[in-house]
Amino acid sequence: MGFDIEWRPQFLPKQPENPVALVQLASEDAIYLFQVTSMRGFPAGLADFLESSHTSKVGVAIQGDAMKLFKDYRVDVGGCIDLSLLARTVDERWTGKYNRPIGLAHLSETYLEHGLQKGRISRSDWQAPLDEAQQNYAANDAHAGLKIWKALMQRADAMDPVPDPDYYSFSLRGGVLRDDQDRPWFPFNPNYSGVDREEPKQLNANVASATMELDT
Repeated sequence: MGFDIEWRPQFLPKQPENPVALVQLASEDAIYLFQVTSMRGFPAGLADFLESSHTSKVGVAIQGDAMKLFKDYRVDVGGCIDLSLLARTVDERWTGKYNRPIGLAHLSETYLEHGLQKGRISRSDWQAPLDEAQQNYAANDAHAGLKIWKALMQRADAMDPVPDPDYYSFSLRGGVLRDDQDRPWFPFNPNYSGVDREEPKQLNANVASATMELDT
């Protein structure tokens, strides 16, 4: 499932961050938007689904999203796959630190051959009734994550040997990142050698904009 979250930005200085307002999930057949701040409490069924490791949840910088969801609602997220780590694992064109996030828009341009509209809407009020533009933005982000995951897994399945899923996947348990053996997890791939290599020409044009953007 493509997974993402949104929350209302905090514009006042020295004020706490607002809680997660929207949880987005995308399957092959449907996209679900849960505006949890408009509900009486976090839905138990949604919490159970998120906590299960039987269904993968894929996203960019998903560690941070999972930790924020736990901080705000005490809901764990199981079966997480970080698309940046997966991309660095299966595609040697990427350089830089292994745990450095790659923007969703940059991944979309690279593997889906089209970009994503970002702009001001990402900083809009996600606790207010969602307008059509917000709904489309939220749905597209989650769905793009799912499509990127499929493209990356085709690369992974073609590798020999197939990369260890622990390089890019984990679960949040009690607010702690853990691997499938319930050991503490951190992003590490002993086979990644992108830190000291020169950026390939075909990615150069996108890297500068992606750094500013994600590093949104």
